Amino acid sequence: MNKWLRGTNATVLSLAVIGIFIVVTVFLHSLGNLQWDLTKDKKFTLSEQSLNVLDKLDKDIHVIVFDGGQADPFLSQQVVDLVKEFQRHNKHITFDEYDMLKQPSMAKQYNVDGGGTIVFESGDQKKNISFYQMFMPGQQQDGSYFFDGEQKYAEAIINLTSSEKHPVYFLTGHNEIAITELNTLKSSLEGVNYVVKELNLYREGKIPDDAQAIFIMGPKTDLNDQETKLIKDYLQGNGKLYLALGFNKDMTTQWKNIDSIMSTLGVQDLHSVAIEPKQSVLFDPLTIVPTYGFHDITNKLDDSQLLTVISLAVSLKDNPAVKDYSPTMLLKTTNQAYGETDLEALTKGQSKQDSVDTAGPLNLAYAVEDSAKRPKAVDFAEPGEYDFLWNGCCIPALLPPGRRSDLVEEEKRMMKRFLPTILLVVVCIVGLWYASSHNFFQKPKEKPTPLITVKKEDVTGIKITDSNPGQDGVPVIELQKKDGKWNMIQPAAYPLNTYSADSWAEALGKTTGDKVIEKDATPGDLSKYGFDKPLQVFEATLADGTKQTLTIGSATPVSGTYYVKTDASTTIYQESEEQITPLKKKPFDIIEKSPFQFEYNKLNKLTVDWKGQSWMLTKSDPSKMGYESEWKLGALVLKPDDGSSFLDKIINMSTNQMIGPVSKVKMDNPELKVTMVLQDKDGKEYTQTYVGKINGNDVHINQVGGPWEYTMSLSAIQELYDKAQAVRDKVAQQAAQQSQAAPPTAPPAAGTK
Repeated sequence: MNKWLRGTNATVLSLAVIGIFIVVTVFLHSLGNLQWDLTKDKKFTLSEQSLNVLDKLDKDIHVIVFDGGQADPFLSQQVVDLVKEFQRHNKHITFDEYDMLKQPSMAKQYNVDGGGTIVFESGDQKKNISFYQMFMPGQQQDGSYFFDGEQKYAEAIINLTSSEKHPVYFLTGHNEIAITELNTLKSSLEGVNYVVKELNLYREGKIPDDAQAIFIMGPKTDLNDQETKLIKDYLQGNGKLYLALGFNKDMTTQWKNIDSIMSTLGVQDLHSVAIEPKQSVLFDPLTIVPTYGFHDITNKLDDSQLLTVISLAVSLKDNPAVKDYSPTMLLKTTNQAYGETDLEALTKGQSKQDSVDTAGPLNLAYAVEDSAKRPKAVDFAEPGEYDFLWNGCCIPALLPPGRRSDLVEEEKRMMKRFLPTILLVVVCIVGLWYASSHNFFQKPKEKPTPLITVKKEDVTGIKITDSNPGQDGVPVIELQKKDGKWNMIQPAAYPLNTYSADSWAEALGKTTGDKVIEKDATPGDLSKYGFDKPLQVFEATLADGTKQTLTIGSATPVSGTYYVKTDASTTIYQESEEQITPLKKKPFDIIEKSPFQFEYNKLNKLTVDWKGQSWMLTKSDPSKMGYESEWKLGALVLKPDDGSSFLDKIINMSTNQMIGPVSKVKMDNPELKVTMVLQDKDGKEYTQTYVGKINGNDVHINQVGGPWEYTMSLSAIQELYDKAQAVRDKVAQQAAQQSQAAPPTAPPAAGTK
């Protein structure tokens, strides 16, 4: 029983349905133009409700499907086929289909989603529905989906052709299911001009006069007396109620007022949970496939062979003594079911039929009319059945979150024949595995097309043109490589980081077109893709004098992608922002950011003077590499690792601000002076000196005789000095420990001198 309480796993049944659907789909494709509507949800056969909407449509509606982009072609085809079916039933519907990537201006005008959008427009009104809103996830959370397009189309038509708004209120204050958890219901109501609002009767003290219906969705605590009176008075008038009970093990004692409202309507809560040993899902006696009663709501469900699955259902019965209201049973169990009254035991996974339990068959839902045959509540058993909206009253037992009532579209005989189903599942799983491993159902992906083929060592010039450089950017950056060294020509001769320039050239050579948008584009076609006013132009000059150019047009309707082209081709491509970003550089991105420029292994001596204090680091053996030689910090001898750690600190210092000319700050009496003695390839020593001046929280640093000034934070320079002190303290501590660990010297023997 515990496993039943945790929920039924309907994966076996779902896989069987998927297997049948694939077999039928492959068969239909093999018959060419033969079109039988054998899809499990009959998505190409319009429901009676949709036909009613179309029969009443007397306004022109223009439907536009924007696919392409990220829209799956198979899903797009379902969307288009259904539009054509709607169009076939009403001449007021016109239809166009566009590839959003080839019509970017229209896509922008209609604010389409990159995953596909269908637009319904009438006059100056329009309604957008994205593809993802029409393909709903399956109840098993196994990646399956069902197509909900017909309901969305009908909603859009009603929304455009009707100006009436119908407010409905969802009761709050009793731990009801939040409207935010009922997105499908909420969007369905709003789609057909219902205004969904929340109502806290305890706070407001009355039911609004415009309330078309009140929804009470799975309350966990009881209503108070005043709220109960307001609802009863509301029902005495034109009010309508949707009451969905949640499971509560203390419902017998804690639902006094909820029971009172139901009793007023002629329905009694028996305070027992239905256990169904016969007609249930996968042998789970708490997840029931009930039998339908006779009512407009259930008759149409039964005619469509749609089954209702309900779990933890509360048993109900009608009370003939109530004369003002007439309940009609909607759902019931078989005779073998019983209602478990020991709810405490049930929560512990225990249930056994005994004399105090309610005998089956059990009634699980009712529709209620008043004596004038007016419906007094609302049932949304099937969201697409809009003509049921005001035609019935339903009081079903509502599932707790994650196990709410749902319609399962499957023939009844499959529910009674599980062994053949399980065998079919095995066959389907094997078949699907084989087909997937051989890509039978997958359209070959379009391979990315290399746009520019260059090697970074062949690039001698770089030019970046940006139409919108931003605050820290410039319109043009131009670099030139001479004698193996990169130099900046525009906007100024800033010192460059050679790695940054080479990596840019390498990134340009790796650019690929993700998707071909248009081949042989004419000059007149370029403007619609933004190439008349490109966002960026990236140009590489090669050693032989030829140039390779990549031009970035406008953004495509698919988020994070752009139109691109090369000068060597008339083909327009779609390219991801991830590939373009490494090419979009500002001067700061490629300049040398370290204020101290020296070659690590050429350094022999380093002297730092900071705020009147000084220390010196000297290489013990100038013939060795920096990481191999010992170093001296003053009189202390440092191991190679200790010396290298300090040199790493200074060489890796980096500014976070753009550099400027040395005239920016006068360097009179600098607080910082760094002197480096280096050795050239001929063994001759030369000196580089850097000075720094404190200005607020910054230190402005430049090399004496150099053209550029760097701005470092005051704390970064202090950390440099503190690093030397930390190394000095570490070495001194190690020396003291070694001295203490050394064995004492023995005194001289007697008689010796």
